[in-house]
Amino acid sequence: MMIHAYSELYLSDAKQNLAEFFDYGINACKFETNLFSRLFVQSGYADKFERGNPAIIAGMSGIELAKKVITYAYPNRKFPERIFFEDFSFGNRLNVRRIS
Repeated sequence: MMIHAYSELYLSDAKQNLAEFFDYGINACKFETNLFSRLFVQSGYADKFERGNPAIIAGMSGIELAKKVITYAYPNRKFPERIFFEDFSFGNRLNVRRIS
């Protein structure tokens, strides 16, 4: 029998939210990948995510989590509009459109 870090009920949300978290922080907010990862750890939210805290992995979107992490380090930071990349691969941004 395998022991999972998260309940199967939260796994899909956790994966989607973590992907959205990094996409927003790196692509929309223009943070360097290593810096954004360090902010995630230093803010304490990575530990909560790792431990499977339902409020963190499923109770908010990845963008909401990114904003909390960024606000932890930069309390007065302004956030860009949410954008959606239909096709994104390391510097190749195609078909970009705004979501309201």
